[in-house]
Amino acid sequence: MNLFCFSKNTKNFLENTINNTKKFNLDNLKGKFFVKSVYDGDTITILIPIRQHIYNMIDENNIDLDSDNNSNKNIFYNEIKIRLLGIDTPEIKPRKNIPDRENHIKKAKAARDFLSGIILNKIIDIEFKNNDKYGRALAIIYNNNININNLMIEKGFANSYDGKTKDNFI
Repeated sequence: MNLFCFSKNTKNFLENTINNTKKFNLDNLKGKFFVKSVYDGDTITILIPIRQHIYNMIDENNIDLDSDNNSNKNIFYNEIKIRLLGIDTPEIKPRKNIPDRENHIKKAKAARDFLSGIILNKIIDIEFKNNDKYGRALAIIYNNNININNLMIEKGFANSYDGKTKDNFI
């Protein structure tokens, strides 16, 4: 039997589990993923195929690594929202009091439509970096070896963005 041992006692197990459980993230993962939707010029939703494994606990300190209880070996698709790293585009739903709001929305839709034309319903290369201050996955995306984040800036649909103060688009 292949076992994973947590600790010597239940109290340590609970403390270690609660205090040291890491939040699921995609940091530094690279791969090819399907683009399900494009919200605006800097936010997309992708599908990540995942095979689920569920293990039995032998007792409060040990997991049986041979006890994968998932008799169904299907692949599940998890939707993940991604924010394109290093760019910012106009918002589809900007604040009501923004000057020239309709022009702002028009630019946002143009950015979304340009990005959609390149990646929507396609498998693209994604290089995850980390998460932003809101917990969203930040990534650089590529299609046919072209850095799409940079392309959005080059074509005038996005501004360079470091996660701090946003530039005005109008």
